[in-house]
Amino acid sequence: CAARCGQPELLWPELADPVDPLLDADVQVFWPDDDLFYDGKVVAVELGDPVRAADDAAPAKPRRHLVLYKQDGSSEWLDLAAERVRFSAAVKAHKDALRLVAKLKAADVHGFFANPVDAAALGLHDYHDVVPKPMDL
Repeated sequence: CAARCGQPELLWPELADPVDPLLDADVQVFWPDDDLFYDGKVVAVELGDPVRAADDAAPAKPRRHLVLYKQDGSSEWLDLAAERVRFSAAVKAHKDALRLVAKLKAADVHGFFANPVDAAALGLHDYHDVVPKPMDL
């Protein structure tokens, strides 16, 4: 009935369909008026229009996501491709990586990894052959 009744075709998490990887994802949506990101969860997907023929002049309807906000329980349909969004898993991974680098820097009491190796000054003529992508913290 969705197409005939004019209702959006929805995809709910329990259907476990791989059509949209954002379904059931934790997100942070930026609200420019508040200048803040708000935590939410994608709880449903409006699938949008199927692939259209090249001669179809009507604009394609974008895929929209229903975001349920954790702070107040409100929700809204968003075209996440047009929004400023951070994905909570990526934010957590970024913070974890920063913590790890800080721990490594703290453990490097002699400063071995604080600066790039000066291969020429140390007479390590084949250093860049052995270590093609040198790194420091």
